[in-house]
Amino acid sequence: MLYIDGISLSRLTSEFENVLLGKKVSKISQYSRFSLSLFFGKNNLFFTVNPNLPVVYLSNSKEEAPHTPMGFSLNLRKHLLNANLYKVEQIGYERVLYFYFERITELGEHKKFKLVFELMGKHSNIFLIDDDGRIIDALKKSSLDENLSRIVIPGAEYTLPPIEKKLNPEDVSKEWFQKEIAEPKDVMKKIEGFGKLSSESIDSYDVFLEFLNQKSSPAVYFERGKIKLGSTFYFPSLQGCNKLEFENINSMINYYIEKTISSEQVNSLKTKLVKTIDREIKKNKKIITQLERDVEKNSNFTRYKELGDILAANLYSIKIGMDNALLFDFYKNEDVLISLDPKLHPKQNLELYYKKYNKTKRGYEFNFHRIEFIDKELEYLDSVRTFLENATDLSILNQIKEELVDGRYMRDAEKSKKSKKQKINIAMESTEDGYHIYFGKNNRENEYVTFKLADKDDMWLHAKDIPGSHVIIKNNGDGFSDKVIKEAAVIAAKNSKLKNESKVLVDYTLKKYVKKPGGAKPGFVIYTHEKGITVKI
Repeated sequence: MLYIDGISLSRLTSEFENVLLGKKVSKISQYSRFSLSLFFGKNNLFFTVNPNLPVVYLSNSKEEAPHTPMGFSLNLRKHLLNANLYKVEQIGYERVLYFYFERITELGEHKKFKLVFELMGKHSNIFLIDDDGRIIDALKKSSLDENLSRIVIPGAEYTLPPIEKKLNPEDVSKEWFQKEIAEPKDVMKKIEGFGKLSSESIDSYDVFLEFLNQKSSPAVYFERGKIKLGSTFYFPSLQGCNKLEFENINSMINYYIEKTISSEQVNSLKTKLVKTIDREIKKNKKIITQLERDVEKNSNFTRYKELGDILAANLYSIKIGMDNALLFDFYKNEDVLISLDPKLHPKQNLELYYKKYNKTKRGYEFNFHRIEFIDKELEYLDSVRTFLENATDLSILNQIKEELVDGRYMRDAEKSKKSKKQKINIAMESTEDGYHIYFGKNNRENEYVTFKLADKDDMWLHAKDIPGSHVIIKNNGDGFSDKVIKEAAVIAAKNSKLKNESKVLVDYTLKKYVKKPGGAKPGFVIYTHEKGITVKI
């Protein structure tokens, strides 16, 4: 959990003032309906109202904005580009921040604006306010019908969200504290700026003053090797936890976000791609179920030929008008009753059985081959699904997206004739023995690793019979030791569908024995002369 109460936010506000005051907005990017950035030169002031983690901080990373700007960012650009940030204000110790801007128009007029960030959990929002206090735009809009507490539409007067009246901590006296605070939870209920964790640590007025006046000590706390909390302050409940300290709150937030939460853009794209793949997998499994029924239905096609042969051998005994004939079945060595159409000539009845044989045989073979084709399709989709599960990098996801667009599994509304293919940066690890090991993180990279990067005498590895990365060991002229093959096999196992298993079987062979069948899906290969190695992950 990233813990930012009102007291923490006041310290974060001071950091914003130290870095940003007096600087101009040079660029504005909106990434989604939840997040945006205001750039002050190289400083990226990142806002997100994502219900899972609403926060504002100076981000060290830079996300990629959509090709088509979103509406809210257009209004921000219109009013705030080249505007000077001259004040940052917190409303009391509540989780509401005002960013004050001023800019000179082309006509020489001085215009003032406020960007309001309300850090209110799932109700978090961002407003652009004019000098008269009216809403120019809001990231999330709502009418009085949707929100009974206030109107959030352009032109309406901006009002603060409903905030429970509490006492400013700077106004708390010892007498008031002793009278009003009977237990720690009263601190959160009656004093601004305190959340659950900070209030739980307050058991007396002296501790309250000590907490209020303590220096910021931003740190990320670990329990059993996993991140437990990112906080501006230390709390008694964190006793026994390992911690990583930071110089400032922004650095702590950056570390926490990087280690615990992928960027919103990555999550959004991954969710979209996973839905596409899961839809295709579901559709193909449904088709296979129906095809298997048809195959089962037509699997007795040879019986029609047998009945036709029996009729042909006894055609002399068949007369027009007969609706069946009891004949000896020389295939099963028993009598069989064969149905006939009394309106047809004996030869026509015979032809009818052979026609049924040919028709059901064609249907059986067609459906059988369709099942084989769709099985390969599912194998391919499974490989894409595996790479999606392992992907944490936006460039990898964009490559997978390109692959799906090229395969016509999805459309790309942003694709244009000028759009460039995502650059391929192949992952590489070097061993202590001087070998270079390369591996792909999606099917496009797998193709590149195997058929562009690898030479015929390089070693090629892949987890046996499951989706995963193509891995190559570059031949350095000294052959391939058991040690380097094992190291590369571990990489193949960790980047496969069985990455969570304790042991994985990995095939390895020289690249010259790896071929791509004509018309095969991206990443699909066949290989020979392989050996196997089982590795522990």
